Amino acid sequence: MTCVTKNCCLAGAGTIYLKEYNACCDETNDAPFISIGNSSSFSVDAELTEIKVPSYTSVGGGSECTTSWIDSATASITGLCLNATNFARAWTGDLTAKAATTSAITGKAVAKDSFIPYVDSAGNPITNVTTSSVTVTGLGTLGTDYQVKANGIYIPETSTLNFASPISFTGNVTHSGYNIVEMLTSSSKEFILFYDGVNRFGGTPFSVTLYRVKLKPVSGIPLLGVEAASAEYEFEILKDECRTGTGTFSQYGSLAI
Repeated sequence: MTCVTKNCCLAGAGTIYLKEYNACCDETNDAPFISIGNSSSFSVDAELTEIKVPSYTSVGGGSECTTSWIDSATASITGLCLNATNFARAWTGDLTAKAATTSAITGKAVAKDSFIPYVDSAGNPITNVTTSSVTVTGLGTLGTDYQVKANGIYIPETSTLNFASPISFTGNVTHSGYNIVEMLTSSSKEFILFYDGVNRFGGTPFSVTLYRVKLKPVSGIPLLGVEAASAEYEFEILKDECRTGTGTFSQYGSLAI
């Protein structure tokens, strides 16, 4: 007789993917599942309503009957990958990719110990600049009167420039491409969530699918500090009316294990 021991312990690892949820039952939704990157936690939680009827028939107390149900369900993720796509999701924004190019810059210097960010002709910030490519005309001597930084021009306290009036300058900067996330430009989006999981106990694969979730704006992402930043994503799990059928099935989500 062969004795089979089935491991029921779970320590999950894996990758979470999001696919934009279009109009309900849109058969043309060919959007891809895009990974949110490295994540340190993923959980599904429920908010319950519970009713208890106390027993008044004995001094020992207790309950005569009880019932409970789920009012709402949420999914929570701690994301450690803060790329442009995830920032756009977190800040209900839109993402625009800027191809590598050389851009003309203009500006005015008005004081010492001040910073002048690079901006293009449309007023958009420029980053990822190759500092050796920056050329500036009208600001005196490089290194003495101004310094070239990756995101702009710094006027040091020791600059010999006379700021009796603003000093106009022109120049050119070359960057190797970057992304711009415009914050708070769209409403919260809905997604299909898929978790491609594996159990560390034995390496058994499993998956979680949430058929329709709505991402809430992220309340805070630390942008300065000595520790790696993270984003706390919270999704409201909604009913997917597209899922119809017979027998037992869910319009919210499923676990394959």
